[in-house]
Amino acid sequence: MSGIDELKEELEKYKNYYWSLFNKTKDDCSHYKDTIHEKNLEIMRLKRKLSIYNVKIYHGKVTFVSPDNTYGFIECPDFENKISFHKLNCMDFILKKIQMIDKNVIFNLDFVHGKFQATNIKNNDTVEQPKDYYNIIDDFMEAPEMFDNINYTIDDKKEEYKINPLFENCDVWYMNGYNTKHMIDVLSIWEHLIDNGFVYTWCGCGSSSNNVNSKLPDKLKISDKIAWYFPQRGYSSILEVKGKPHLANDNELSVIKSSFKENTIEEIRGSFKKWSWNVMVIPVNFLAYTSKDKCIGSDHVNWKHDNDWSYGFRGSSAIKPSSPFWLEQVSMMYDHMKK
Repeated sequence: MSGIDELKEELEKYKNYYWSLFNKTKDDCSHYKDTIHEKNLEIMRLKRKLSIYNVKIYHGKVTFVSPDNTYGFIECPDFENKISFHKLNCMDFILKKIQMIDKNVIFNLDFVHGKFQATNIKNNDTVEQPKDYYNIIDDFMEAPEMFDNINYTIDDKKEEYKINPLFENCDVWYMNGYNTKHMIDVLSIWEHLIDNGFVYTWCGCGSSSNNVNSKLPDKLKISDKIAWYFPQRGYSSILEVKGKPHLANDNELSVIKSSFKENTIEEIRGSFKKWSWNVMVIPVNFLAYTSKDKCIGSDHVNWKHDNDWSYGFRGSSAIKPSSPFWLEQVSMMYDHMKK
């Protein structure tokens, strides 16, 4: 059995299990109120498990585009049949038959109405874009929501990219926004962090415990910048340190309380004491940020430096990537988010 067959079989198993639980919960709710909560939690766990199949990246070629340029099919070596897609799932190109037939693309999978469909489809080949104002305007009228994702040029001369002065004469750090085990919980309070002007990470405490991030208050200085990264998603924001990192106070814990399994601040602090961990808060200005579902990768900023895109480092500590293009990368991400 091939890898994709195993994936289909596993997905179908979880899908059937999910709906059986859903229907049983619906039928039994008037008689078994005490068990509804547990069943709903199981359904949520299954939903999360299903979502991992949307992460893998597949490679294929567009072999058909409808005459009205609304849908098409992708041929992929991982699948026996061609994969359908809709123009709304095209991320960095406008679906046009004359341009996209036989073009290579990368994509994720979704499971809709009982079959796989391609989503997050991105151009992985050279597509000739219009170089005159009239055709560019036509593209804008057809798909204004995608206009910023496509690199149009009127002539072949390109100015050298200049790093934004914001990222000069200061330290520019990389930090992970969560451990993947806590991804769902952290993402659920992302907007609250933006509204309250801080982010947080974990730190060790106690003389005999792990000392991860214990030196963060001395490491991060006011006006330093941080590229905040969501593992398995991309960069979510560019931050400016506006205060000294510190252990979370009760007001700050109340903002993030819903991301913990404990119900009260007292219980949370009891857990910290038991496991010798704590929460380190970093007061920040959100210079630029994007939706947690539209994080930034190299393909969003027309990156030209091959493998020098810095991302996906392990751990929660503030680090400085060794790439000579790090400041250029952060500056381009900032420009894209602001736009």
